Amino acid sequence: LTWPSPEAEAKLREVDGIKMYPTHAWSDDMMPILPASKNIGATPVIIGVAADSGCGKSTFLRRILGALGTEVSSGHTAIGDMMTVVCLDDYHTNDRAGRKATGLTALDARENDFALMGAQIEALKNGQAVYKPIYNHDSGFKDLPELLQPNKLMVFEGLHPIYDEKARSQLDLGIYIDIVN
Repeated sequence: LTWPSPEAEAKLREVDGIKMYPTHAWSDDMMPILPASKNIGATPVIIGVAADSGCGKSTFLRRILGALGTEVSSGHTAIGDMMTVVCLDDYHTNDRAGRKATGLTALDARENDFALMGAQIEALKNGQAVYKPIYNHDSGFKDLPELLQPNKLMVFEGLHPIYDEKARSQLDLGIYIDIVN
């Protein structure tokens, strides 16, 4: 399924003003934002880490999780007892085959669902849970979205965490890493 296409447009639905692109593999009962099952007792600290593809953002942040001595639950997103690291590649509108069909790369802003990203970062900051899309780097496909609860520290890493105004406005700290040989 590729966005845009007549088939995808026929399956598009909207919930509370948020377009739920069918390319994110939503099941019919999923909502993009819902009440959290736990209260963390404070507003989460939200950090955006931007850098180019393949420079080691995810590896670096997973090592920070380990250095903090935090237990990391199994699953797509690195979730520790006090810190969660969200890969923003999950917000690519299309999977690998869809990007090939559109002729756009993940670097192109048009291949990223900034409206959903910004709404979900805002929801997590407000103590709500979200069903976050998953881009599977191994297969190149979209997997079923995962339920993500707010955590004390939420790090959003990827190509574009500071590109979009809505997402950027939710950040307590924005970091750009410029890796030079």
